[in-house]
Amino acid sequence: MQKKEIRKILINILIAVIYSILLIAIVQNRNISIIAKYEDMSKAMPESTEIADLQKQIERLQKENEDLIGEISKANATDDKVLSGEKVWTNGNIEEGTMTNNGELNWNPETSTTYTVQAGYYSGGTLDSSLAYNKGK
Repeated sequence: MQKKEIRKILINILIAVIYSILLIAIVQNRNISIIAKYEDMSKAMPESTEIADLQKQIERLQKENEDLIGEISKANATDDKVLSGEKVWTNGNIEEGTMTNNGELNWNPETSTTYTVQAGYYSGGTLDSSLAYNKGK
């Protein structure tokens, strides 16, 4: 075999190793955005790349993957803390929120009374007891 053919074979083996690393990351983390990054890098790899350069690239990609996994593992939102219909990555899974969006909360009692606020998210609103206060009730 010629030196050029051997180099092509070694580059293909290293690309296969990179894809193997990707598959492991995807299976463990279900993070689709990682694969696009690695695919783009492997397509852009020139034919004349030296093995040492490939090894450095693999090491850098492994470090980036470890950093990404570290960041992802910090996610700690639970489904009740995320709005219904929205999604969050937490505990190695994509979770769908269950928190109710109650819109605005506006309360303006005419008499002294209590108001039970339902659990969930409120986009704003006004709690105004001045009318009841001014009536002395």
